[in-house]
Amino acid sequence: MSKIELKENLKKYSNLDECPIRNIISRFSGKWPVIILCILSENECTRFNQIQKAIPDISPKVLSDTLKNLETDGIIKRIVYGEVPPRVDEYSLTKLGRLMPYINCKKLLMTKKKLPVRFTGQHFTIDKVLIKDAIRQANISNQDTVLDIGAGKGFLTVHLLKIANNVVAIENDTALVEHLRKLFSDARNVQVVGCDFRNFAVPKFPFKVVSNIPYGITSDIFKILMFESLGNFLGGSIVLQLEPTQKLFSRKLYNPYTVFYHTFFDLKLVYEVGPESFLPPPTVKSALLNIKRKHLFFDFKF
Repeated sequence: MSKIELKENLKKYSNLDECPIRNIISRFSGKWPVIILCILSENECTRFNQIQKAIPDISPKVLSDTLKNLETDGIIKRIVYGEVPPRVDEYSLTKLGRLMPYINCKKLLMTKKKLPVRFTGQHFTIDKVLIKDAIRQANISNQDTVLDIGAGKGFLTVHLLKIANNVVAIENDTALVEHLRKLFSDARNVQVVGCDFRNFAVPKFPFKVVSNIPYGITSDIFKILMFESLGNFLGGSIVLQLEPTQKLFSRKLYNPYTVFYHTFFDLKLVYEVGPESFLPPPTVKSALLNIKRKHLFFDFKF
């Protein structure tokens, strides 16, 4: 480009509001548009509730407004089905949307030195104090088998393997599973399992859990550990969203599962955890929960 052309372009876009690059970038202010584009790039047509389920942190109103803005900008399109009975509308990327560089953001963000993006609701723990407290509260010994649910980059796992007899790192993201297997290839007491924890074969022998769990499947994890695995789950430490933690300690317990948990386990909210302890920072508050199985004895003599 010649100096004359450069000067003409500078004059043309002296008003930043007219700059096309600025206009493109402004469409993606905030984190939600980028994440939504990633989801739509992996699915041909996606329903509103499917997008919301994939992004547990976003409210229905914010999601609806973000989708409307992207549709107005011509980046996504809403497919309306005029059928009887009515069929749920779906969203997909337009031709312009598919040209956007953001559609490959998930792969890029999972590469080295990039920020991780988790659509399952998990945020990686990077707070060393929190990690040490979680392990200390769980009272791990060199005889224990410990599950790290949603192991991510292995920030917790790398500390657990120094103490526990056996560590099972469970991770559903294929890229992270590959990372974990490379990271712990020489660790004899670490087993990396690539699957959704809800499909994981829980040990049939005593075990503990020290984990920063995926927030989106908290209730499922609780049921598997403290209900279905009552005989073998010894307790541990779990980092999770603050709201479901507080519900465990509500004065009025209406959920029969919660009553069951308190019957067989001692639950303790150790302390609240700020967003700065995670990568990426969540939009909700978190907490460290300590779980210890009670020593109950039942006498069935008649």
